[in-house]
Amino acid sequence: MSTRLLLGVLLLELLSEVFFSFAAIVAPDWALGLFGVQVLPATQFLTFVLGMALGFVAVTIALAIHGISTGTRLAWFLSLVLGLFWIVFGGALFLVYGRIENLYLDLLPGLGVLGLTWLSSYKKEPASRKRYQG
Repeated sequence: MSTRLLLGVLLLELLSEVFFSFAAIVAPDWALGLFGVQVLPATQFLTFVLGMALGFVAVTIALAIHGISTGTRLAWFLSLVLGLFWIVFGGALFLVYGRIENLYLDLLPGLGVLGLTWLSSYKKEPASRKRYQG
């Protein structure tokens, strides 16, 4: 059950990351307007860079989803890293800039991913303990 919830949360985050990555690259003026940032050549450049970074995060999420679906052990590690990334990212943006939307866009999903990853991978037996069934 927790694995399905984890996959659902990761899928929602994947859609969010792809949407914002696409918006930042294709329509930077609109993306900047979403967050109330003034449109300047420098901010348009940084929006493009951020869009590329979000694209990288989206690829990482897709790898984690695929790995969890197929039972790859590295996928649990990727999920933990993504959860920690979102917690630190959202928390830092909230603490430094006071942007409340980062609490529910990043920090809360990060906590959910971290908790669901722990719950779903905690039940799995480590590879070193598995016996050879010859």
